[in-house]
Amino acid sequence: MERNIQDPPPTAREPAASGRRHDLIARFRRTAGHFATGVAVLTSLDAEQPIGMTVQSFTSVSLEPLLVGLAVSRTSATWSRIRASEQVCINILASDQEELSRHFARSVADRFSGVTWTVNGNGLPVLESVLAWLDCTIETTQVAGDHELALCSVRDLDVTRTAEPLLFFRGAYSSTSTWRPVGCDRPAGLPPAW
Repeated sequence: MERNIQDPPPTAREPAASGRRHDLIARFRRTAGHFATGVAVLTSLDAEQPIGMTVQSFTSVSLEPLLVGLAVSRTSATWSRIRASEQVCINILASDQEELSRHFARSVADRFSGVTWTVNGNGLPVLESVLAWLDCTIETTQVAGDHELALCSVRDLDVTRTAEPLLFFRGAYSSTSTWRPVGCDRPAGLPPAW
């Protein structure tokens, strides 16, 4: 069965169902929030000016070819500009970069003000001290409700340091050390390097 995922189910349009719909959305957010995600900052260029935004909906999709996926709010003006550039650098944040995440989540004219960054081989902004980055071409986008799904092909990437990742769990920032088992004997609680 196919259904246009842009449209809410018929019950959501009925006035009597609005209270149930509101409750369902609240329970959905609470339930989905139990899935810990990493935090990343998307960066790109718009008329040679750097642009960026914080996201938590990023995932690897395929090894052959190398593909990653993003889910971004359709109302985001920054995402609209990144999509128009057809290229994006995904900066994966470390546990000590919570303030950087908050900085790129704010509505300010110049999110790069006071932020240290360099450019990679394709000219895209890479934020200083991120765990890793992936330089991608935005191949396709699909509207999915109030978000847009983007499928991106990876054209370059690098791991820049070893540290714990910044996580988002149950509506708050966290890190892997928060859930480290008592008596963990690994230095800094990190798994062995690949």
